[in-house]
Amino acid sequence: MIKTIFTIIALFFIGCNGGGTAQTNITTPKTNFIPEWILNPNSPNQICAVGSANLNDKDYQKIALLKAKSNISKEINIYINSSLIRSEYYTNKEYKKQFDTFSHHQALNMLNDIQVINRFIDKAHNRFYLRACTPKANQTFTFKKVVKNTNSLQTTKKACILQSEYPNKNQNQLKKILVDKIKANSVEELYGTMIYNSTILKNGKITDNETRSKIVGTVRIKGNPIFFNGDNFGEICAEVTTYITPKDIQKFTPKTIKFNDICMVDDKVSLNNLKQKVKNKAYKNIVTSYNLKLQNISANKAKSLIHKFIIKNEKFDVNTGAYCISGKATILPYELEMIDSKNIKEVNKNKIDTNNIAPGLVVTFYKANDIDMKKPIYQTYIDSLDLSYRSLPINDKIKEDTPYIIKIDGYAKSDKNKKIKANLYSDVYYAKLYINGKLYLKDTKPKNLITLKKGFNKVKLIFKTANRYDVRVVGLDEFYTNKLKEN
Repeated sequence: MIKTIFTIIALFFIGCNGGGTAQTNITTPKTNFIPEWILNPNSPNQICAVGSANLNDKDYQKIALLKAKSNISKEINIYINSSLIRSEYYTNKEYKKQFDTFSHHQALNMLNDIQVINRFIDKAHNRFYLRACTPKANQTFTFKKVVKNTNSLQTTKKACILQSEYPNKNQNQLKKILVDKIKANSVEELYGTMIYNSTILKNGKITDNETRSKIVGTVRIKGNPIFFNGDNFGEICAEVTTYITPKDIQKFTPKTIKFNDICMVDDKVSLNNLKQKVKNKAYKNIVTSYNLKLQNISANKAKSLIHKFIIKNEKFDVNTGAYCISGKATILPYELEMIDSKNIKEVNKNKIDTNNIAPGLVVTFYKANDIDMKKPIYQTYIDSLDLSYRSLPINDKIKEDTPYIIKIDGYAKSDKNKKIKANLYSDVYYAKLYINGKLYLKDTKPKNLITLKKGFNKVKLIFKTANRYDVRVVGLDEFYTNKLKEN
C-alpha cells in the first residue's frame, strides 16, 4: 500500500511541479572533466539524484529534471519504508494504517521541497546533467495504540419506584416503567460527553421529546432484568444491564460534510439575494449528500438540520456573474434519519410561495462541456417554454452559433387535476422534459400523457443546443416562478 501511495504522489509531482532552483550556474567541462556529484550525488541530510538528457532534445533541461525527480521519488520510498521495517509494530495493521497517513504527508513535503543544485553540460558527449536534492524529513512518527474499551458500550444501573405513585398500574406495567427509567438514565454514561457536546441537550436535559425517544430507543437490554423490593415500604427496584452498539454511536456523533464550488448566476437579483440563494442551495446539497431520499427538502428545513455552517472560500466572477462558495458544515445523522422523506416529497414537490411569484420561467445557461451543470454562466427569465433562435439573449455572455446546455425551471399552473398531451419540438442534440420530477418527454417522443395536479406543478426542461436551436413545448401554459425580492 505504501509503495503504491508513493508512486502515485511521485507521478503527480513529476508531471506538475517544475522544481525550484538553488543555483543557476551551468558548469562547462574541462578536458575529460566529470563533476564528482554526477558519480556521487549524495549530500548530508538530503536525498539527491541526477538526471540527464541529450542536448539535441528540445526540452532537455525539463527531461533531465523529470528523471531526477523520478529517482528522488524512489529514494524517498526506500528512506521512509526503512523506518517502518525497523519498527517492532511492523506487522500491526493499525500501526501500518497510521504510518501510511504519516508517510504520505512526509513524502509530499519532501517532493515539494525538491531544488536543482547543480547543472553540467558535457559537450564532448552531447549530454546535459543536473542534480536535484530535497531535505530529509526530520519528523518522528509516533504510534498511538488504539485501546478498545468494550465496557464503555454497556453499563449496569439500579432504579426504584413507589407503587403508590402508580396506583392504576399492574406488576408488568411497573416493571416496564422501571426498565424504561434505567434505559433513560443510561444514556449519559453510554454516549458520554459526545451527546452533551451536541445540540440535543439543554442544561443537561434532552428537551425534545422525539429526540429523547429516539436516543433512549437505541439503548438495549442485556440478559434479564433483576427485580426486587426496596428498603422503603411499597418500593420496588430493578437492576438492568444496558448497552449500545458502535453504529448507534455513529448516528449521534456530529459529522462534518465539506462542500466545494456551490455556484449560481442570477443577474435579476441583488448580490445579497444571490448569496442567499447560493447558501440555500448549499443547505440542500449538504443534507442530500448524507441522505439522498431528502432531495425534495426545502432550504429552510435543510438549514434547520445544519448546526455549523462555515464558508471558507467565496468568489464572485464579474465576467459571468457567477457567485460560488466552498466550506464545511456539521450535521447529526440521527436527525436526518428521523425525517419522513415521503412526507417531504408530497409537501414540497408542488410548493410555491404564492406571495412571492412572478409569471414566466427561469432559464439558465451552461457551457456545452459542463454536463453536470455545476457552473452556470448566465441566467434570465422567459415567458413560456418557447426558446426560439430569435429570442435568445445574445450578449457578451451568450454567443450566437455556440452550443450550450440549457435548463428551464418553473411551475405550470393547473385549475384542476387532469391529464394532457404535450409535444416537444426541438432542433437540439437532446431534450428532456420533467413534470413534478417525472420524465414525460424525451426529444420529440412523448412517453405518456402528462398528469397535472390542481395548483402549481414543477416543470424542468433540459437540452443541449446545436448550431441552430429552436425549442418549444406545446400543451402547457400559464407559467410561474419563485422570484426573490430585491433589497
